[in-house]
Amino acid sequence: MAITYIQTPQLWTPINNDMIYYVQTNSDIDFLFLEIWVQSTIVGRVKLVVNDGNFAYCDVKQFLLSFIKNDQMFFEFDVFWKPLNDLSYYVNYQIKCVESIGGTSYNDTVRYAFNGQVSFTDFVQFNQTQFTTTNTTTKFLTSSPRVLTTDFERTNFLSYIDGVSPATKILLKLYESNALIPTGVYEFDIPDLSALAGIIAISRESFGADFVYWEDVSEAWETVASTWETVGGYLINPFVTACEVTLLDADDIAVSETFKFTFDDYCSKYAKTNVYWQNSLGGFDSYTFNMVKRKRYDIERKSIQNYPYNFTPTGYSQHVNNMFNLSNQNYFTNYTEGVVLNSDLLNDAEHEWFWELIKAHSLYVEEKINGVTYYIPATIKSTTYEPKIQRVDGLQNVQIELQYSYDNIKLTK
Repeated sequence: MAITYIQTPQLWTPINNDMIYYVQTNSDIDFLFLEIWVQSTIVGRVKLVVNDGNFAYCDVKQFLLSFIKNDQMFFEFDVFWKPLNDLSYYVNYQIKCVESIGGTSYNDTVRYAFNGQVSFTDFVQFNQTQFTTTNTTTKFLTSSPRVLTTDFERTNFLSYIDGVSPATKILLKLYESNALIPTGVYEFDIPDLSALAGIIAISRESFGADFVYWEDVSEAWETVASTWETVGGYLINPFVTACEVTLLDADDIAVSETFKFTFDDYCSKYAKTNVYWQNSLGGFDSYTFNMVKRKRYDIERKSIQNYPYNFTPTGYSQHVNNMFNLSNQNYFTNYTEGVVLNSDLLNDAEHEWFWELIKAHSLYVEEKINGVTYYIPATIKSTTYEPKIQRVDGLQNVQIELQYSYDNIKLTK
């Protein structure tokens, strides 16, 4: 008697994709049992039919979805690093198969399902090692261009998953006045190495006292003064035009790609609007819409028919004291608020990236209300999207209509 795992999910799998276990038994049985364990607790047991070749299979994702916060957004703009914890961003699970309840257990290794969804066709080529920290080709959890334009008024997030070689430090390089070599190199010690995923906030407020000036650098860096870091009270000052972020392991070896942000003040006569959303890899992206912005309202009405006549002993009338009686009367109204946003001209890579925004499940709009900044959940009304190609379509922008996720209902009794 034995059960063999023929095919399993990868060590890290997007939880909204297939998570199929395909097993084989060498016993002449009609059924076997597959158990799903989460943090050493059994959460489900499935009775599987064994086919003529002694094979059985099961997609286990439906047992794990409830452990993931699909709408979680991390708005801590002044916190440089934050853990993405188990049973929040990801869930660790183990599959155990038995031929009879209480019998010998054949255990698979502990695996992880993270809060992502890759398209059905792309999932065929999905390789989890592209997104778990191992070397300089490992990617952060975003499909954005790897050199991204932003400004000091928008926070950018970089999420990542740890792997064979966990990240212990974050290396930050700052460039002033369009310099070609860094004018400041810093490192940040990750405080919680038990977290297998993390999120980095790139903002002026988040670059603070927890950074130390990089010691292990060439002579060129050793001559760089660090006194400028107090300009404006921030490590990152108005003269910084770019920054680069890299994950390091305990031996100061890079275990991720280097992601670069270039800072621009978005010279525009229109008000800027920052939008934040969760992408298909479970990371968090943001973009500044700096062209025309318009408010838009939708209203829904329901009415009831009243008899418009008033009968008295002396006759009937359509009005009382010169006020006409009601006929069609609204008993229900509901309006929703939204905005129409226009981007700047986008290149091909940015047009492809915007598909992540259009299909986003969780999205927030940054708005100032009486001078206070709020983040309002919203949905996108677009149902189709066609990325533009500069060679064919020329430089074009993107217009999106967002609807705030709140009803404004009035009922008439």
